[in-house]
Formats: sequence, C-alpha cells, structure tokens
Amino acid sequence: MERLEDEIAEYLAELDSKRERLGVLSEIIDRIMEISSFRVKSTELDDIEEYYIEQINRWMVFSEEKIKEAEIKEDISREREKRYLMSLKKIKELEKENEDAKTKCAYYKAQIKLKASEQHK
Repeated sequence: MERLEDEIAEYLAELDSKRERLGVLSEIIDRIMEISSFRVKSTELDDIEEYYIEQINRWMVFSEEKIKEAEIKEDISREREKRYLMSLKKIKELEKENEDAKTKCAYYKAQIKLKASEQHK
C-alpha cells in the first residue's frame, strides 16, 4: 500500500508540475495575445502615420501648385505694370509733343499775323 501511496504522491507531484507548466503556458499565451494586440495597434498606428504622411505630401504638392500659379500671376502682373508704365510714359511724351506743336502753331500764327499786319501797313 505504501508503494501505491508513493506512486500516487509521485503522480500528484507530476500532475502539479504539469499544472504549473500549463499555468506558465497560459501566461505565455496571454502575453503573446497582448503583444499581438500591440502589433495590431502598431499596425494601425503605421497605417495612420502613412495616411497623414500621404495627406501632408498631397498638401505639399497642392501648395507647390498654388505657389507656381501665384508666381505666374505675379509675373503677368509685373508685365502688365511695365506695359502700363510704358504707356503712361508714351502718353506723356505725346502730350509734350502736342504742347510743343500747339506752341509752334501759336508761334507761327503770331508770325503770320505779324507779317500780315506788316504787309498791310
């Protein structure tokens, strides 16, 4: 009987060690599940990060296009301003020429009147 008790004690000790191993395995599995959920979260974070990087890149491309458009508009505006200033300069020159022509015309009219009055005397 003693032998049977020893065998039972031995089997119980073995069973206890197997239960401990199962407990450790269960903890390991729980940790693996926890880690895999972190991986999922990490993957989600990677996806979110990738999304925002993509959005930033799109925004940068859009901004570059808008900057190029603004530069083109600014160049066109400068050209218009140059043409406007050239036109103003030309108008002033023409006004001066007109004034000079009027002055010459008045001078010649005065000369003609003076010669005509001298001839009538």
